[in-house]
Amino acid sequence: MATQQISSYLLHCRKYTDSRVILDLLTSDFGLVSGVFRLKTKKKITTAVPSFTPLLVSWGRGQALKTITDVEPVGPGCKLSGITLFAAMYVNELMLRLLAAEDSSADVLSLYQGVLLELEHLALSGQSQLAHIEVPLRKFELMLLANLGYGISFSSDAFDQTIEEHLFYRLDCEQGFVPVLTSDDAGVLSSPTKMKVVFEGKTILSMAINDFSDLMVRREAKTISRMLLKPLLGDKPLKSRELFSTV
Repeated sequence: MATQQISSYLLHCRKYTDSRVILDLLTSDFGLVSGVFRLKTKKKITTAVPSFTPLLVSWGRGQALKTITDVEPVGPGCKLSGITLFAAMYVNELMLRLLAAEDSSADVLSLYQGVLLELEHLALSGQSQLAHIEVPLRKFELMLLANLGYGISFSSDAFDQTIEEHLFYRLDCEQGFVPVLTSDDAGVLSSPTKMKVVFEGKTILSMAINDFSDLMVRREAKTISRMLLKPLLGDKPLKSRELFSTV
């Protein structure tokens, strides 16, 4: 039975044959969906279906790989360039690596739309430095992890005690923040090579209220996000991260 006009965004497009491409789509009702789409005209793969643009997509029968019958843009695409475009490409790759096929969540689509709008605002307002994109990316990463069931509390520690501003904590990716109480843990604080694994309560509480205005909060949020994502992403690096090295 055919599925008709599902709100979607293109995450990735790759060549399948000379006249067909495989589309990886983020959809409103079915989560991550992949399918074969026959091109109506001879277009370049990169322009066959627009990225960062709201779409209505229909597909026919298929299990892992659908047969996509129609793709229609239903609004303007986000105006991205330079560092904001790289950031959006990173978001797309992260979604592809983390989402399970056809595991629907309307919240994930809303998160995706939200980060695209934030990146577009930065691009249009001329805020196109690496520091500018850190806040929307950190918010997106942490909210996505929470939505997928891998989030941690930034207001309570692993023992369900309130995070204290003056304390330091280490991160257990499964349990959350653990207060530094033992002599072994305290030794981490004096080791410059291990400082990154210990976080100040004050900065953790800033993250809890989405206050990333302080440079140290942004730095520690990036470290926390990388630590939480690593078990899910494995050893295979994200290709889109390489783009930032050119900036």
